[in-house]
Amino acid sequence: KKIYHCLLNYIFQRHKEVEKILIFIHAAPVKRKRDAFEKGIKETLSEILDKEKLGKEIKYHIQYLPTISSYGLQAVDYCSWALKKKWGEWGEKIDLRPFNCISAKVKSEFEIFKTGKTKYY
Repeated sequence: KKIYHCLLNYIFQRHKEVEKILIFIHAAPVKRKRDAFEKGIKETLSEILDKEKLGKEIKYHIQYLPTISSYGLQAVDYCSWALKKKWGEWGEKIDLRPFNCISAKVKSEFEIFKTGKTKYY
């Protein structure tokens, strides 16, 4: 849930004038995992989009799509993979070529779990 909060808060701080939010997610084949994921997203959205805190109500909709049928999800998947290759995560060899293909479109990046002593896996 912490990663959802950090990611969504980061996005909403830069786009304050939104009226409706559409969230597209890969349709996970295991319903149990999909339900846990959706619960975490919904709890985080209710915290971030608190009507009293924002002074207005912002509606959202979560849509599940198979990645193969969504160019947007395919692009997100590629960008995530390119960043993973750039950082050489999980003992992989660092490869900058995929990131170089998208670097002009990347506005910011940071390793959210780099600081601190907790190990995430």
